[in-house]
Amino acid sequence: MGKVYLCGAGPGNLDLMSVQVRHLIQICDVLIYDALVDATILEQTKAETMYVGKRAGQHALSQEAINQLLIEKGKTSIVVRLKGGDPFVFGRGGEECMALAQAKIPYEVIPGISSAIAVPETMGIPLTHRSISRSFSVITGHTRTGKVDVAPYAQLPGTLVFLMSVGNAAQIADDLIQNGKPGSTPVAILCRGTRHDAYRKNCTLETIKAALKDPQIGTPAILVIGQVAALDLRTKAPSVVVCGTDHFTRTFQDQCPIPCSRQAYVQIVYHSPKKIDFHAYSHVVLTGKAVIDGLFQMVDDVREISHLQFVTIGPSSAKYLYDTYRIHADHIPSTYTSDGLADLLCEWPDANLLILRAQKGNSVLSRRLDAAGIDYTQIPIYDTTIGPVQDIHEDFAIFGSAQGVHAFFQHDGQIDSHTQVLAIGPYTQAALAAHHIQNIQVAQQATISSLIQKLEECL
Repeated sequence: MGKVYLCGAGPGNLDLMSVQVRHLIQICDVLIYDALVDATILEQTKAETMYVGKRAGQHALSQEAINQLLIEKGKTSIVVRLKGGDPFVFGRGGEECMALAQAKIPYEVIPGISSAIAVPETMGIPLTHRSISRSFSVITGHTRTGKVDVAPYAQLPGTLVFLMSVGNAAQIADDLIQNGKPGSTPVAILCRGTRHDAYRKNCTLETIKAALKDPQIGTPAILVIGQVAALDLRTKAPSVVVCGTDHFTRTFQDQCPIPCSRQAYVQIVYHSPKKIDFHAYSHVVLTGKAVIDGLFQMVDDVREISHLQFVTIGPSSAKYLYDTYRIHADHIPSTYTSDGLADLLCEWPDANLLILRAQKGNSVLSRRLDAAGIDYTQIPIYDTTIGPVQDIHEDFAIFGSAQGVHAFFQHDGQIDSHTQVLAIGPYTQAALAAHHIQNIQVAQQATISSLIQKLEECL
């Protein structure tokens, strides 16, 4: 017997998706998702994935066909029906529940954070505010006929929130004015809310047509109309974006006291190397956290590696090794770079070294060991793929690897001239310089804590 879970993906940023929904995505047999869902979530599932999204004028499937698909898949499979925002807020979740109930398919609804609340909140607008607005209404800005009847809302007190509305924004504003809403009423056009490229445009009902000509306005977008739309309660701290792998960007975000967004466009793909005879080696050299995870994916029995001396490239990797696998690093170089690691390894001419690394890592370590006549075996255990990159407009941009830098620019990423760029170490600095980035700030040590300290010095 199968079951269908109608799940809310939240307002856009995957960090705002619930723990329960993430768990279901990881264990489900079939994932059926909408247009407003961040497609990078697909990397977290091994399920069959099916896109059924709707954009203005472009429907992958009709609603009736989606209902039938849920019924057919739900007969024998665990199905996650993933919707942007919340399934019951303009998500047609109710229609899908009724179709499943009629077909006697078990289902469960898992709530998500609606963009109607989350997007204004993250962009500085409280939908209610004492003495300004004691209520709010959430209204669809798009109908099957294309015409939105807003006359009943023109006289409502409080805040009006129109979802799926940017295409009809001018008509909505005109009709509200014609039905009694003052033309001077503040409006906020909120685009791509909670995401890396979120954008807010302020105007009024009578100036909205001119505001809509702004090229940065695009879907998904919502309109907030009312006196609270003139407020902007966002913190005035500088904007920061951190770039690289999911693990690096998330760890930096978790440790940094300054709010920052993430561009996790570097994805790890593990190889399946031939069986390694660990008993042939005295030391295993771990060049990063992804390598540590890769090692333990290859080990069936931890006793295979119990005789090894563990070498990590820095204290951050050593901490991860202990926190995750309860193994202490035996050796850490005094300088947390490939050169520093080479200095340490060259002190052991009689060691049998196993070096685990990325497919596209730099060649500094191998060149140094070859020059010193050190015997070693080097095995690449993961590669990286690159997802979409976004141009950087923030005040500060953080890069954690040379590979992440090259990937950003090779995929046509651009950095604003006013943006201060920080690098975790000299190789990352050199990669940025190779792409003509100037005035680069470099962490004193190649660690996240040192990088955060450098950011705080720059403020």
